Amino acid sequence: MAKDKTPTASGPVMYIGPTLRGARHVVHGTIFKGGVPRHLEKELTADPDYAALFVPAADVGAARKELKNATSALAHCARRVAEKG
Repeated sequence: MAKDKTPTASGPVMYIGPTLRGARHVVHGTIFKGGVPRHLEKELTADPDYAALFVPAADVGAARKELKNATSALAHCARRVAEKG
C-alpha cells in the first residue's frame, strides 16, 4: 500500500492507526461508510502520515498485513501518528 494513496471521498474507509483523542479523535478499526468525515479533512490534508492510515475498505487486509511489517511505510506512519498523539 502506497503512502500517498488517499481514500475515496464517498466510499467506505477504515482507520487502521492508533486510537487518538482530542481534535483528531478516532478509534482504531472505525469504519466510515461515506468516506473520511468532513471534520477530519483538514487534519488529513495537513498530515500525510495520518491520511495514510485511512484505507479503502477493499484494501484493509493488505494494509493490516503491511502494518505488521515494522519496516513498512505504513508502519512508520502509524508510529509517527502515535508519537504526535
